[in-house]
Amino acid sequence: MDYWFVLLNLAPTLENRAGIIYGNAVLGMPLWLSFVLSTMICILVSPIILLVMDKLDVDNVFYKLLSKYAKNKVKKAKYYVNKYGPYGIILFVAIPLPGTGVYTGSIVAGLLGMDKKPALISIAIGAAIAGLIVSLGVSVWAGV
Repeated sequence: MDYWFVLLNLAPTLENRAGIIYGNAVLGMPLWLSFVLSTMICILVSPIILLVMDKLDVDNVFYKLLSKYAKNKVKKAKYYVNKYGPYGIILFVAIPLPGTGVYTGSIVAGLLGMDKKPALISIAIGAAIAGLIVSLGVSVWAGV
């Protein structure tokens, strides 16, 4: 497997959205394989972020920086999380736009104090939905 493929999938804002396209268009992977591998690699960062968020003290500089970065995202996601619970995180992560992926969804879930298991499941489902949307776009664009 190409290291750029892995790095693209682990890169904030790019995540599996870029990985699926790169895997299929550049590496020549079948679209289904590119989707599966990209989504699995992308989801790997979520438990790490949630653990880090859990360990950070609110007085920590890193926590304050994350809070500042995610403040806008938390405002947007908080309504959906409060109204729909874990389904709100699914919706937030599933939108395949920069700033709404696994990284931001994990940070938002951590800042909102969501339980880890429902947060991880919701983030994984959201990442899979985002990947399916991108895969559908690739297949339509490429005429597959």
